[in-house]
Amino acid sequence: MKNQLSTNIVITGDSATVTKNCGTSSDCNTFIITYRNLATNNSSVKFTLYNGTTTLLTYTESTTPDNFTYIFDATTLDFNADVLTLRLEKTRTDGSTDIETIYFTPEGDVGFLDPTLVLIFSFLLFIGGITLATARFTFGWFGIVIGFMALVLLSFAVGFWWITFMQGIMMIMLIYMGIVSVNQEGVF
Repeated sequence: MKNQLSTNIVITGDSATVTKNCGTSSDCNTFIITYRNLATNNSSVKFTLYNGTTTLLTYTESTTPDNFTYIFDATTLDFNADVLTLRLEKTRTDGSTDIETIYFTPEGDVGFLDPTLVLIFSFLLFIGGITLATARFTFGWFGIVIGFMALVLLSFAVGFWWITFMQGIMMIMLIYMGIVSVNQEGVF
């Protein structure tokens, strides 16, 4: 007879989203911040909206900190930056604090990593990875893996034109590496 193992599955995911809500009107200045914690272990959630280092908006939810929606009008806020930062400070019921940062644009694009740092790091990863290997490995499985890693890293940033441009360059390089690899070896 098999031993039966008891397993408790605990879902502790947090999710926070920032969306731009145009609705039926042509005025698209309304943003919606939605937060949900499936573990229901928050005592309060404070979010702060930054334009660079300037605080634009601060809100603390302590009534229903595990599931709330905050709607605000951006016409009174000074959105003069390309990237805005939403910083969530979650105080748990055990007293610990978790901090989460979301980057977004006034147009409503969202990312989880700073786009400038992602661009620099993915470029260095790609160029450094393909130059450290011999030509056989650069145009083989190693180069393709490094290229995919750099491409995936770029997908975590806000989709500015220069991030999309770099993703296109990476895709072209990956296609080139794949063609050279097939011509060189016949397989990866």
